[in-house]
Amino acid sequence: GANMLELAPFKTALAEVKVFASLTLTRDMLELRYKLVDSTSTVFGHPRAFALEDYRRADGLWQNTCFEAFWGTKGDPSNYEFNISPDKPNWNLYRFTDYRTPQPPSPS
Repeated sequence: GANMLELAPFKTALAEVKVFASLTLTRDMLELRYKLVDSTSTVFGHPRAFALEDYRRADGLWQNTCFEAFWGTKGDPSNYEFNISPDKPNWNLYRFTDYRTPQPPSPS
């Protein structure tokens, strides 16, 4: 979309991969949208859509390929981390009291 920002992939070796994201906040919803442009199938081979009911919580998504989002309140070290896989119907949401603390993080 026109309001999407281009992000930098975690591994700079993925120069041919483009990642875009947008964030919309309404009174009762936070909507994150990601767009992955992977014309050489570097990240994964065959993208597919999953039904909402197929999604399951899974730990360790950040150890492989996943989209991440972090948010918190300015001046407060606690934060949330959201992970979602682009190639499996897996997601998770964690709450940290400080940078990467506690480990393992608390599910939210």
